[in-house]
Amino acid sequence: MEDKYIKMAKAVGNLYAEKLYSDFTKYPEYLGKNFSWDRFYVLCARTAAASLYMYLDDSEWNKLETSELENICYKTAEKRAKEISKRQ
Repeated sequence: MEDKYIKMAKAVGNLYAEKLYSDFTKYPEYLGKNFSWDRFYVLCARTAAASLYMYLDDSEWNKLETSELENICYKTAEKRAKEISKRQ
C-alpha cells in the first residue's frame, strides 16, 4: 500500500473526529437523546471509515485494498476521538 493512501486515510480519520467534535460542542441540538460522549469515538470511527471512499476516485478505489484503508481510517478516528472527547 502506498504511503500517500495511508496518509490520506489517517487524515480523513482525524478530520472527521475533529469536525464532529466541533459540531457537537458548537451545536448541542445535534446530540440525540441516546448520545453519549463515552461512545463518541465509535460514531466518529464509523462515520470516517464509511466516508473514506469519497476521497478517492472510482479507479483508485477499485484497485486498492480498501478494507485495509478503512481499518487505518477507523483506528485513527477512534484514537483521535477518544483523545478529544476527554475535554468533556
